[in-house]
Amino acid sequence: MRDHDAAEPRPLSDFDDWALTKYRESLETALAQAELPRYMLPREQLQEQLETVLAEQAEREQTGSADAHP
Repeated sequence: MRDHDAAEPRPLSDFDDWALTKYRESLETALAQAELPRYMLPREQLQEQLETVLAEQAEREQTGSADAHP
């Protein structure tokens, strides 16, 4: 049995720093598009996810819990 269902997103704490950075970059790229593809989440949800990722990254920097590998 898996810890997370495919429809349920993984908590950001499960991401290592590299994966979290790649996720942030993909959100930023999606939000930079003038028109989102139909299969994407609404822009507001993408923005909320980006803000959550940025907060997680800031917290990791502040607490020094960032991985040693970028």
